Amino acid sequence: MQVSSYHKGPAKSLKLLIAILFCAAAGLGQSTLLSIPTSDVLEKRSFYVEADFDSHLGPYRDGGWQSYGIVAVYGLRKNLEIGMNAYVVRSGDGIAPVELQPNFKFQVYKS
Repeated sequence: MQVSSYHKGPAKSLKLLIAILFCAAAGLGQSTLLSIPTSDVLEKRSFYVEADFDSHLGPYRDGGWQSYGIVAVYGLRKNLEIGMNAYVVRSGDGIAPVELQPNFKFQVYKS
């Protein structure tokens, strides 16, 4: 008995749909931490504050963790800003020491 082409099409489509769903389900657990530096600096006497939260919200015994951070930047003078980043990580090993990251940025050329 020969199967008509009508039945072959939906079977291929179903296989393709299952493959797409499987790949999409595998991709749901992915995350990207991204920080893109810029050449812009804050204006003189301007202040910028940012709060960050990153996590893997699983149980600690399975590798779960949370990272809390704050970023503060101040425009010290024309073309110069200074700042401080502070981060702390909580995981199955407890709370890590606070990580401080001082920074500055000087803009050499402004178009």
